[in-house]
Amino acid sequence: MPLAPDLAIRILPDVTRARTKPDLTFSGFRYRRLSLTRPDVSALNRLIVQCAEDIVFHRDAHAWIPGFVSKNRHYRIECVTSRVPHGTGIMNVATQRVIAKSQAA
Repeated sequence: MPLAPDLAIRILPDVTRARTKPDLTFSGFRYRRLSLTRPDVSALNRLIVQCAEDIVFHRDAHAWIPGFVSKNRHYRIECVTSRVPHGTGIMNVATQRVIAKSQAA
């Protein structure tokens, strides 16, 4: 999630702790600072536009923005559920993916 032009956060949940009582002290919290390259930032911006439902806001009116949004607007988020054998049962794993919208819709 971008917070400022030079700051963003990414949350990676630990799925192995999903069935345990929540640790509200965040004792396992850790962080890492990364310096992103221009292609990294471009990929992140692309995903943000592809995941947008109706509106994309940008602080500045750069000439490249309308074309970038237009090129990346035909995408949507789709929920994907996978059934994975686990022990004597089945574990359902739910994820989300960015996919291109069908041209028929």
